[in-house]
Amino acid sequence: RGVTRLEADAQAEAGWMEHCDSLARQTIFPKADSWYKGRLKDGREVFMPYVGGVGSYRETCDAVAHDGYRGFSQTKLEEQERPAEREDQENA
Repeated sequence: RGVTRLEADAQAEAGWMEHCDSLARQTIFPKADSWYKGRLKDGREVFMPYVGGVGSYRETCDAVAHDGYRGFSQTKLEEQERPAEREDQENA
């Protein structure tokens, strides 16, 4: 399909993080001092892994793909800067 880059938009990313955090708070995982925890730029701790189960994760992935990868911007090769073009711009 020619897509070379797929990036989540800020709203989709924030929604996914909230969903993951909501699920994690229903467990004891976030209470442990573990490498599973991450820290946001604002200092808040977040639990990184998805604990909703592989079936639910797969259903979500399939639904996002079916909807044309909603929440993601897609870049095709011809839309990307070619390395030679980038080099020319840096040397200008």
